[in-house]
Amino acid sequence: MIRPEQISDIEGIRELTKAAFAASEFGHNGEADLIENIRDAGGNLLSLVAEAEGKVVGHILFSPLTIETDAATIEGVGLGPMSVAPEFQKRGIGGALIQYGLNYFAEVRVPFVVVFGHAAYYQRFGFLPAAERGCSHGFFGMPQDLLFVHLLESSVESKITNGRVTYHEAFGPQWTE
Repeated sequence: MIRPEQISDIEGIRELTKAAFAASEFGHNGEADLIENIRDAGGNLLSLVAEAEGKVVGHILFSPLTIETDAATIEGVGLGPMSVAPEFQKRGIGGALIQYGLNYFAEVRVPFVVVFGHAAYYQRFGFLPAAERGCSHGFFGMPQDLLFVHLLESSVESKITNGRVTYHEAFGPQWTE
């Protein structure tokens, strides 16, 4: 069952996130703190949990971000962090959380969703490398090839081309050139 996060889920989400990212090659193992920082800063647009066997076994967070070009700044959504309890991974829970979020944001007419992650995983949901659209991020030391964009409205494609992705300020310093 997928549902919106409740206050009673917060500690469980923290423990779940720490367990899920403990051995991550991409995570900095600070994702649990990041989720709290996003909540505290009011950057939490949609926070969902997956529940199974009476406990929270998955979590996904969506927060605001922008893509800025020379012509415009377009508002969209960032996916992540997302975590699934290690003993429940590879059962489709993460995919169900992602699809729920994508469907929700398509309904409310958000033009795009951005994520950092594995190409083989996120491309099956319609995410394409941001570099194919000339988009880049401003996180020092994070490879550009981990950034992906999913267009929910095709009309925005030309508007984001060659854009700079800026996540919510709770994600930390960006574009410090």
